[in-house]
Amino acid sequence: MNRAQVAALQRTRNIDGLIEALHDPDEYTRAAAADALAGFGTARVAEELEWVKFRDPDPKVRRSASYAHARVVGRIRARDEMS
Repeated sequence: MNRAQVAALQRTRNIDGLIEALHDPDEYTRAAAADALAGFGTARVAEELEWVKFRDPDPKVRRSASYAHARVVGRIRARDEMS
């Protein structure tokens, strides 16, 4: 998978495909997938990003996942506060 395909998954809001891309062999694809997942606010996305931010072998992927995880958790908290 490449970054253009990740962008297409993001445009179509394909969470399953983006989560799959988090495990791609290419670190740039994984980082792009993490960045794309920052726009979603689900517990499943938060869990996947949390795993990646601590366990991915590449530091740039971990950084992207950490940033994305913080955004997703913020979205979840904001939504919960509005409920």
